[in-house]
Amino acid sequence: MSIDDFKKEAATQIRNSEKIYHLYNADIKHFRNINHYYGYERGDRILEEICSVLNNFLRPGECFTRIFADNFLVLTVVNSQETVERRINEIQSMLYDIPLAEEHRITFSAGIVTIDDSNRYIEFDRLLDCAIV
Repeated sequence: MSIDDFKKEAATQIRNSEKIYHLYNADIKHFRNINHYYGYERGDRILEEICSVLNNFLRPGECFTRIFADNFLVLTVVNSQETVERRINEIQSMLYDIPLAEEHRITFSAGIVTIDDSNRYIEFDRLLDCAIV
């Protein structure tokens, strides 16, 4: 899904629901090194594997997009703080398991913003900025 399609779909979901959402920004740490060490072809396959993991992870009403190179946005529906922590740990575990080599693992830096009645109608780009920061 393109970033523009993601923004439209996510904004529609958020504004037409009373659910609580989390917008999760994940950036692969040192992805440049993965490309240099393993090659660009393997780097591209890793990005494809990440997209596959995210597709399988999402529930109805949730979506994701790749912003650029090694940066992803994920919109999830949550019911409690414990659910957020469990789902974040679950997704990080699945992504961590993408094989590279014995001594290397994929790691992420991440940001998350809670979207509820207090900020549901804020311009979506501002919410994206909060998740990226």
